[in-house]
Amino acid sequence: MQRYRSVWSVLIAGLMAWSASNWTEAAETVMRSEFTLGGRWVSETYTYDHYVVNGESTPGVSSRLEQRYQELTAAYRFDFTPVREDPAISLDLRRFYAHPSMLRLHLAVQPEYAIDYHATNRDANYRSDTFTDHSARGAGADLEWYGWENTGFSAQIYSLKREETFTLTNSLDLRGAGESNELRRQYVIGVSHYLNNDLNVRLLYTFADEDAVSVRETDVDVQADLTLRAEYIVSPLVGLEGSLTYRQQDSHSVVSASYYDNFPSLNTYYDDETTVHAPGLALNLYLRPTTTWHLGGNIRFEQIDRAYEGDQTVTYDWQMLTLQTNFQHDFTRRLGLEIGYAYTRRHCEVDTRHPASADNLGTTFEADADAHGVSVALSGRF
Repeated sequence: MQRYRSVWSVLIAGLMAWSASNWTEAAETVMRSEFTLGGRWVSETYTYDHYVVNGESTPGVSSRLEQRYQELTAAYRFDFTPVREDPAISLDLRRFYAHPSMLRLHLAVQPEYAIDYHATNRDANYRSDTFTDHSARGAGADLEWYGWENTGFSAQIYSLKREETFTLTNSLDLRGAGESNELRRQYVIGVSHYLNNDLNVRLLYTFADEDAVSVRETDVDVQADLTLRAEYIVSPLVGLEGSLTYRQQDSHSVVSASYYDNFPSLNTYYDDETTVHAPGLALNLYLRPTTTWHLGGNIRFEQIDRAYEGDQTVTYDWQMLTLQTNFQHDFTRRLGLEIGYAYTRRHCEVDTRHPASADNLGTTFEADADAHGVSVALSGRF
């Protein structure tokens, strides 16, 4: 029995020595790279109703759009500035306090999925159906460089390719088909500054361009697209994030007015003035050095004033609420998992007018949308 006790004492002592050396190695080892693979699954439904035409309610008019899609993502991050290991605090906090210069490359793919749109007018015994096959893929790069201890610069570029093919039918025996190919590019430049050890603020400016081979061609002139962000570490257990976005842009579009095979196609021209205000707030709870819970949301107000060539104007007044949460857990120093959920509620009031008409006749209706999204991502570091 004494011999067995001696053996157990040696094993326990050896295990304690190995554990201490492992943490020492972890504290001294610098991991610069991180690979992330993830997926996101979204279900979204739009309804359009409460039509009022020339002052008269028309409850028989309504439409509905449904889409369900998945998005597969991959990302690689390299930290030029070492983020040393510390088993007492989470990776997010270690990165925040390290002020790391870093490069992140990322891509996303949305495999082909179906979008179904149905419009009805029961009073006129009319129905229209549109079936769209949509796919998208995008890639981007984010660079952040701290040339000074507390001040850094950032640059981002993102390119998105969208492809659609669609078919149309209606109860008037009109049939059609078409396709749309769009390439959108977005550029962001910004500055980041630590006002103190626990407070970071960022100012970002975004501009974009677009190439389209489709039923719609748009030229965009962004007059202002600014985002102000702040992150404050209240304590080792609590962090706060806030953001405020303002956007003002003008655009000119040429749209094919009809895609039907047995009906002539005409071009329609219109100009848009878009204004966006979007405040956001998030709470980060660092429950354990290996576990973080994120709760956040934002409200987006977007107004689009559209003027068609001729006598027609349309105003879109969008209000959007997004609530999201995600849970991050590191199983080991090198392996982490993130699970998230997001809910978005949209409401829009649409007002179509003909200012030159004697009575300024027009149509109003409302649009509502709900979207649910679930995401999962796995990260490996070395």
